[in-house]
Amino acid sequence: MTATVDEARLLAGRPPTGRDAARIRFPARPSPGTWPATGQSRDAVWDRLTRAPFVVDNAHTQKIRLRGLTFLLDWLEAQPGGTWQERWLASGADSAGAGWRKIPARWLQEHGLVAEWRLEALTSALLVAISADLVRPALGWLVAKATGPGSLVRHLAQTRDPDGFARLRILCDADPHVSSIANSHTLYRAAEIIAAKGGLLADVTVGDVLELLDVELDTLASVSGDAAVFYRLLRTAGVVGPDSPSTLREVRGESPRVLRRLGYLVPASARTGVSR
Repeated sequence: MTATVDEARLLAGRPPTGRDAARIRFPARPSPGTWPATGQSRDAVWDRLTRAPFVVDNAHTQKIRLRGLTFLLDWLEAQPGGTWQERWLASGADSAGAGWRKIPARWLQEHGLVAEWRLEALTSALLVAISADLVRPALGWLVAKATGPGSLVRHLAQTRDPDGFARLRILCDADPHVSSIANSHTLYRAAEIIAAKGGLLADVTVGDVLELLDVELDTLASVSGDAAVFYRLLRTAGVVGPDSPSTLREVRGESPRVLRRLGYLVPASARTGVSR
């Protein structure tokens, strides 16, 4: 029997396995080049970030935060680009990963602002800018823990999505099978996704989760083994949608039915395989 053109094309293609098949089934949300917050003027940004929920009660801490915000905006404005995101990328800090602080440190030094507290204030202000969706660091930058994991969660939980993080934290605390380490990893992974993608926890998709886990595998020397717990808790919290697969193993499944839906011809005798 002669195969049709379409059958020949499908037979010639090697069915994707594990991570590849999952990425095709569940693509991550695209990362736009611009969005409303990153295109705001400096005056609009200053007005927004000096009001609730971006202010703190302690007067001294708030004073340092405002100084840090001034340093951050001055540094970013010195970079080429029409938006804060374009300036952030042009600075080279995003691609520098965990070593990003050297770049604004050099700028501070060149402008006669050499003092450790100034760099610390600028670093803290960047967390405020991220939580305000002024800039969106790459997942690789976030996975490299270029800023304190706990600090990122705290800022996003206070200013971006307090209800979403509160629900997720309650689920983590109430589950006896979730260790304190898995609890922290779950909250930080959730924060990484919305810091890089924008939006709230409710906007996170299965594809976003897979993209993050892939970046972890490509970036880190060792990856924590609680990714399945992270996915389960997100799903229980109603984040990735009620119609999503119930477990991460199912997301990464390679059943013949799934592969056929992707457009590959699979022998009828093929058995289901699962990527570990």
